Amino acid sequence: MEKVIKAISTLFYLGELKKAPGTFASLFSFIVFWFVYTGTYLNFSIFLVFSVLSIFICDQAEVVFKSKDDQRIVLDEFVGSFFSIILLPKNVWFYLFAFILFRIFDIVKPLFIKKSQKLRGGLGIVLDDILAGMLTTLTMVIAMLIFYKK
Repeated sequence: MEKVIKAISTLFYLGELKKAPGTFASLFSFIVFWFVYTGTYLNFSIFLVFSVLSIFICDQAEVVFKSKDDQRIVLDEFVGSFFSIILLPKNVWFYLFAFILFRIFDIVKPLFIKKSQKLRGGLGIVLDDILAGMLTTLTMVIAMLIFYKK
C-alpha cells in the first residue's frame, strides 16, 4: 500500500523532479482539465470527491514520507489547480493567466492561506492549495468582468 500512496501523492513520481515539482504538477492538472472538463455539474461533483480522496491520500503520504507536507507530495497542487479554473471559460489565455496566478498564490500564500497550511495531516496539505485555487478563480472572474468584453 505504501507504494500506491507514494505513486499517487507524487503524481506517478512527478514529485520526484529536482526542480519545481509543484509547478509541473500544476501544469499537468491544467492540461488534464483542458481535455476532460465539459462544464457540467458531473465534472464538479467528481472533482469534489477527488478532493476528499486527495486529503486522505496526502494524510497517508505524510506517514510514508515521514515529514509534514513533503516537497515530493504534489497531489495537492494538482487538486488546487482545478479550483483555479473551474469557473473559467475554456480559453488558452485564461488558463495561462490562471496558471501563473495560482503558482504565485500557492508560493506566496497570501491572506488566510498560510494559516490553513498549519492544519494537521492531509487537510493542511490540500486545503492551502484549494484556497489558492479559489483565490485565483475569484481574481480571474473579477478581471474578466472588468476587462473581458465578448
